[in-house]
Amino acid sequence: EAVAPEVLRRLEGRLFVAHNARFDYGFLKNEFKRLGVSFRAPVLCTVKLSRALFPEHKRHNLDSLIERHGLAADARHRALADARLIHQFWQRVNTAPGAAAVEAAVRQQNARPSLPAYLDAGIVDELPEGPGVYLFYGENALPLYVGKAKDIKKRALSHFAADHRSGKEMDLARQVRRIDDVVVRHGHQPLDEVLQLAHVARPGIMPQVLQGMV
Repeated sequence: EAVAPEVLRRLEGRLFVAHNARFDYGFLKNEFKRLGVSFRAPVLCTVKLSRALFPEHKRHNLDSLIERHGLAADARHRALADARLIHQFWQRVNTAPGAAAVEAAVRQQNARPSLPAYLDAGIVDELPEGPGVYLFYGENALPLYVGKAKDIKKRALSHFAADHRSGKEMDLARQVRRIDDVVVRHGHQPLDEVLQLAHVARPGIMPQVLQGMV
């Protein structure tokens, strides 16, 4: 609580960079929320950046980056030491494969379709990147659409892309006012189990109705 104003000042208008950024960003958002402060920032995950720049490699954890790029590790699993490793990695990749490749990868990672003006971007930021069910709502409690996805955020955002496949999908995007989600803990659950999970979490939604909408 004592350092929150200074942390917020330093992060304002900045790109939030972290390895497996979803964890660190989520932690900060929750801490600010606990203090009644709304925090949102553009995020760059260096795990995803490494995957984009070096797709030929399977591992992209910090230990792998240390070995692959010759990073100097004074200590491990300490916040400041890990942050310095990420800074070294950033310097290395801006040298090779180069700034242009890094800029393209960053732009792709942060690319998102234009959201309707009446849909709060903060709602989208809160969507999980794991498997589960997502629900689009309009101006009442009845869902407009329910979908199942391996990556809820990515799939939900795809509905707002400019290259809509049909007028029906475009009309749907215009009506969305709120997005809800039900996270699936076991990624290979059959469809009927996923729908039942959504029904349990949202009792007003009947599974047979859901099945016709997915």
